Amino acid sequence: TPKCDIYETAESLSVCLEIPGVDEDDVQIAFDGENGILAVAGRRKKPTCAQRKRVHLMEMPSGPFEKMLRVNVDIAEGGVEASLRDGVLHVLMRKAC
Repeated sequence: TPKCDIYETAESLSVCLEIPGVDEDDVQIAFDGENGILAVAGRRKKPTCAQRKRVHLMEMPSGPFEKMLRVNVDIAEGGVEASLRDGVLHVLMRKAC
């Protein structure tokens, strides 16, 4: 499960999730405005160095992940945008007027 930070301004909520090593194509984001749930799911591929025959230590997780967050703020319809930079997924959610 990715770690996340959530920030609020007068106009929006910002959610930042750590997902290093995950390609943008391997992330799905859905917002259920009726229930106020932001769902982020994806898959972290196994590192190529893991193809070696003997592994001494493997702490970097791989495989599917999912994060569900309850949002207690009214979000504008169509007001969710996301971008992935430097291993951090930034989800900007504009508040409803």
